[in-house]
Amino acid sequence: MAAGVPGSFCGRLFPKASINLMHSALALHWLTKIPEELTDKESPVWNKGRITFVGSSNDVIEAYNAQFLRDMEDFFTARSVELANNGLLAILIPCRPEGTKPSESNIMQGFDRLGYALTEMAKEGLLSEALVDSFNLPIYVPSASEVKKVVSSIQHLSIEKLEEIYYPVKLVTPEDAHVSSLHMRAAVEGLICQHFGNKITDELFKRYIRKLQEFWKSNPQRTKDYKVGILFLLVKCNAIP
Repeated sequence: MAAGVPGSFCGRLFPKASINLMHSALALHWLTKIPEELTDKESPVWNKGRITFVGSSNDVIEAYNAQFLRDMEDFFTARSVELANNGLLAILIPCRPEGTKPSESNIMQGFDRLGYALTEMAKEGLLSEALVDSFNLPIYVPSASEVKKVVSSIQHLSIEKLEEIYYPVKLVTPEDAHVSSLHMRAAVEGLICQHFGNKITDELFKRYIRKLQEFWKSNPQRTKDYKVGILFLLVKCNAIP
């Protein structure tokens, strides 16, 4: 049995060639950090008033993309060392359809509604506008080709299987909005509390439900065809024994 050490999964955690099977589920779309230039008021890519890259400039999107690619290269490089020869790495990661822009991801649109709720609270004086301006969610939803390109560049790794799965999500009733808000809260409440404190969370997610419903009503066709993408990737290590 291999002994691991605490740390980021984008770096080394286990001894060389010590693992036969690894699994990562719904984690790799989280970035290790936010690009610093996004919160620098003097930077041309300062992401003022937004918590994601949805609706932001191409420069902001490129900064997110570059950080994601760095993280993925570090992750797969570390796994290529830790996996034994013929070892397997199974991955599930949210994805967007090929040929779409990063900002068009349905998942990212959902996160962006949270930004609308935060901005509304700032305008009402319930929290600092500066706090909102300095908050960016460390999330990037890739296309399959972006992930494939990174894996293909790592020595000793090969892709055994790659499959995109898109499943429909019901977005109609107030109950649907409530369920979506519970999922969002589970994902980001820790980050929200760390940045804004825990006093705003109940009010924030009440408003988030309303923002979701407003978005659904103003985009009926998109809501009708709403699907969430998951990429399954099976990677094999072909290291020299």
